[in-house]
Amino acid sequence: GNELAWEVLVRQHQGRICAIAYGYVGEQDEALDLAQDIFVRVYQRLHTCQEAEKFTSWLVRIARNACVDHLRRRKARPPRQDIPPGQLDNLRHGRPTNPSRFIVVRLTRPHRNG
Repeated sequence: GNELAWEVLVRQHQGRICAIAYGYVGEQDEALDLAQDIFVRVYQRLHTCQEAEKFTSWLVRIARNACVDHLRRRKARPPRQDIPPGQLDNLRHGRPTNPSRFIVVRLTRPHRNG
């Protein structure tokens, strides 16, 4: 894949993914780490997303599954909160709730397919 296109995709969706992760773990640093893990999963599974118009739903499903897996690994309870309804509009339009915090995911060779 194209590295520039990947970076654009990450920047476009990082607010949504961070908000989902934060909703599950309730701690900013842990949520940022989890968001990076989510983007690694997304990168590894990009080839499984067959319909571009359903990409956001596919992405959110991967994010939520990754969060549940994370909680299982640390044997925590279900999410303390989900995304508040008032924040959904910001997230749908790719506006992070805290724009000063950006994630830049650069995948090393072990995370790339091929």
